[in-house]
Amino acid sequence: MGKATVAKKVFECTERIAKVVTYASRPMRPGEQNHVTYHFVSGEEFKRKIEAGELFEWEKVYGDAYYGSPRDPFENVPEGFDALLEIGAGGMKAYRAAFPEALTIFLAPPSMEAILDRIEKRGGGEGNLENRLSSAVAMLKEAEEYRYIVVNDRLDSAAEQLRAIILAARANARHGDVLDNLQRQVTAWKATRAGNK
Repeated sequence: MGKATVAKKVFECTERIAKVVTYASRPMRPGEQNHVTYHFVSGEEFKRKIEAGELFEWEKVYGDAYYGSPRDPFENVPEGFDALLEIGAGGMKAYRAAFPEALTIFLAPPSMEAILDRIEKRGGGEGNLENRLSSAVAMLKEAEEYRYIVVNDRLDSAAEQLRAIILAARANARHGDVLDNLQRQVTAWKATRAGNK
């Protein structure tokens, strides 16, 4: 199972999380939906978007397809929601540079056999197989750049680990707000007590 399958499961079991739909220049696969899985566009349209500055980040992967994010990636994320993006290492670095607080999670394949199996199921001929294998190996080298690594061996387990990381990050983000609020309450309580004496 790929990133999209795990992410779909996370959306099903996690409140207040929204998907940022990115662009892809490859054809849709069975089960995918335009403007849901990706915004599917032609290679020419993708190149036009690059030249027009309509993308926040983009990269060419597998030797034949472009992937990238809209210029304002969080435009359609509802207030109070966290955004989840399924992107490669190049995109991750662009986001981390612009948003240092971004939580980066690498979904690692459980084995080399799993990588080969996934690539072969995608098809596309021997040349495509070599391109995808080279890209997969290069991606593994980037894993240490991520804050967390989750082994993508079983769907439920991988989704639950991702969900746990997201919930922990939310709790940590609220940590300062909770303490500030309590400190204000303590200060107000002390002032009230001093006034009543």
